[in-house]
Amino acid sequence: MPANIPTLDVLLEQSIGLHSAIDKHREQLSLHTGSRYVLSATAAVISLEHAIGLLTLLEGRGFTSTFALFRVQYEALTRGIWLLYGASEDWVEKLSAPLTTENAKKANEGPMLAKMLDELEGKAPDVVMSQLKEFKEYSWKALSSYIHVGLHPLTRKAEGYPIGLIEQVLRQSNGLSLMGTMLLTMLSGDPRQQGKVAALQREFAGCCPDPQTGHVFPTENP
Repeated sequence: MPANIPTLDVLLEQSIGLHSAIDKHREQLSLHTGSRYVLSATAAVISLEHAIGLLTLLEGRGFTSTFALFRVQYEALTRGIWLLYGASEDWVEKLSAPLTTENAKKANEGPMLAKMLDELEGKAPDVVMSQLKEFKEYSWKALSSYIHVGLHPLTRKAEGYPIGLIEQVLRQSNGLSLMGTMLLTMLSGDPRQQGKVAALQREFAGCCPDPQTGHVFPTENP
């Protein structure tokens, strides 16, 4: 069990407040119809749902599962962005099809993360791409270790989780949640909503990523 748990509890309280504000913002959004937009929005909502699950796990001190869910949150967000900007019409059709054994088999052949990022190049906004690629470069391998029960979770579970690492993951999760909220806001097509996500980021800066603190999993200190 890491030391300084009270500081984590404060960060959790702020994060819960952020997600409450995100929920209120989402109530103001009416999304475009059309399969591509619906799929993209659904993936963004799934990413936000994973973030709520992450908060619940942290409240229960389920740190190992928290890290695994953090990776899933990132992948769901990337999928949502890919569905909007990078997916072919063929893939939109496959992923919009009714859920049958045959359709599921076709959909399961979809691109993995690296392929999605490649297909987003030159299509998604530069600021979005830089954040997605930076996350993959510095965090993907370590987080995949939590999915597959590799060295990272085995070591952390035996030796304990540094509080700074846990807090950094929570901040990064909140950053992904703001990106997902921005995606939903863009899908609404309502210019009146465009500045509200930036306002949320300013209001909840205390529980969001600090660009001066570095990456979640620095390559020199796995």
